Amino acid sequence: MKTFFKFGLGMAAVLLASCSSNNLDEIAPKEEQSSFPEYDVTVTIPDIEPGEGETRTTLTPSTSSLSMSLAWAEGDVLGVYSPESSGGNLATFKIKNVSASDPSSAKCDGGGFRLIGGYTYNAVYPYNGNAIDQSTVPVYYDGQNPLSNGGAEHLGAYDYLAASATATGENAANFAFQRLGTFMRIRLVVPKAGTYTSLRIKAPSNVFIMKGQVNLLDTNPAITCVDDSGLSSLIDLPLGSNGNGITLTDSDLNLVVFVMFPPVNLSSQTLTFTLIDNEGNVSKYSQTGYNMLANKVYGYIPTAVDSSISGSGSGYDWG
Repeated sequence: MKTFFKFGLGMAAVLLASCSSNNLDEIAPKEEQSSFPEYDVTVTIPDIEPGEGETRTTLTPSTSSLSMSLAWAEGDVLGVYSPESSGGNLATFKIKNVSASDPSSAKCDGGGFRLIGGYTYNAVYPYNGNAIDQSTVPVYYDGQNPLSNGGAEHLGAYDYLAASATATGENAANFAFQRLGTFMRIRLVVPKAGTYTSLRIKAPSNVFIMKGQVNLLDTNPAITCVDDSGLSSLIDLPLGSNGNGITLTDSDLNLVVFVMFPPVNLSSQTLTFTLIDNEGNVSKYSQTGYNMLANKVYGYIPTAVDSSISGSGSGYDWG
């Protein structure tokens, strides 16, 4: 995972990348590829908006404004596609030379591809090389692993963004990315100090798209499910590095966990949250969900319904 989320002061940072890139339609002969012109490609991402149960203050307790922002890291890869180019290839643009003073600003290298003025290009982040149909990109939400209490570093690999732009000239385009997923911010009041190793979110039916796809050519790209195998009623989250847990002390018994998935209407769903610590003790919570829209973060503070179960947890009915 290359990109990461961070909390800071002020509004969510606008992501600007000054990209050195090269084209989907023509590939320069090898002997001419030693030097490609650097040019500016502007990429922006929208501010993350507070949804129901969430406010800018609660999302960032130390400040009155939401400041969750996406920052580039060396080696991040964008996918850029043009149906007008020969072959309709999905080109990769690698982020490099990230600004030390502003990690939301970087340059990228298109590896031999150039943008042509007047052509329309579609971009997606993060890039997935498993795309068979080059205009349709697979997305996955399994494997999310919150590393720290209130941390959101793990979300970068799941923050799918899509944009379309017409090149305004040779090697020039402005991509205004739209966020395709939604955020759930869960705050659980744990029964005691300890190390908590896993959290399971369960809905009454298969409402979560855990494996889907994005058609880059859609007017309003959205994550859709290919078939029922991509749906699930469960989201399993190992906590801490390698699932070794997140430790809470008596001074603060609030566990805060972030998770992402495609937009979904959970307003008629009662969700169950099952938390297990490293001693096998199990705590259960529940809450009715929200209608969760793209580019919004929703705050959940589930009510404890059972924190008396103890044991290894290995034979526990997650129910």
